[in-house]
Amino acid sequence: MGLYQQSLTLTEMIGNVKGQAATLAMMASLVGQQGEIERAIRLNLQAAASLAAITAYGDLATVLKTWVAWNRPSTRLTGRRPCGYRYG
Repeated sequence: MGLYQQSLTLTEMIGNVKGQAATLAMMASLVGQQGEIERAIRLNLQAAASLAAITAYGDLATVLKTWVAWNRPSTRLTGRRPCGYRYG
């Protein structure tokens, strides 16, 4: 998680919003796999907000799809990674 945090700091410093969103999404994946579903949802929403701000709608759709998957009752109960979960 430390390297993701460093990446997030660097992408913020250089103004790389897509990089920030990608890092937030990967952080969400990591914490979600560790069972921190609420935190994963918050990180995905931060990624979505960043992508919406720069009108990167294709990437935004991917992040929101994952956010919806994390919010499914079965995912919340098991902490398992949502099906089709990926970022590109």
